[in-house]
Amino acid sequence: MMARIRLKGSAEERFHQKYIPEPNSGCWLWDGTIAKASREASPYYGRHSDDAGANVAAHRFSYQLHFGEIPRGLFVCHRCDTPLCVNPAHLFLGTPAENTADMIRKGRKSRIQYFGASNSNARLSDEQAAEIAQMHGPLRIAAAKFGVSLSTISRIRRGARKAA
Repeated sequence: MMARIRLKGSAEERFHQKYIPEPNSGCWLWDGTIAKASREASPYYGRHSDDAGANVAAHRFSYQLHFGEIPRGLFVCHRCDTPLCVNPAHLFLGTPAENTADMIRKGRKSRIQYFGASNSNARLSDEQAAEIAQMHGPLRIAAAKFGVSLSTISRIRRGARKAA
């Protein structure tokens, strides 16, 4: 296993050693630690240690370094749609709703939501879900018959879910 090399200097000095300017796009591509964001479908983001030793998102560190504190509840968004970009000219603040609207406007999020049998992960057809919704009796009997959980049967019967 290779030894980990720790750069010396302030967080700002170390930050400026960890990106590579990309001449075509103008992005500053993060070349330091990279970690997957916490959400399932999220991209990978750069990570950087601030002067207090806290591990922070590199693009958020860049924004704070160049523009100051980030107000609580706001995201640091990318104009360039490159998660590893830390160029402050490519970063802007937005609410979660503005971030989602930006994502839809740029075609990075489908507006189509697949419910019921149209979802490729569904284990029940729409017809089976309709049958479950009309059934009476113990949840465990329906769950065993259709091979799904008790909570799935309960949600379908309450109308909170179309299919599993």
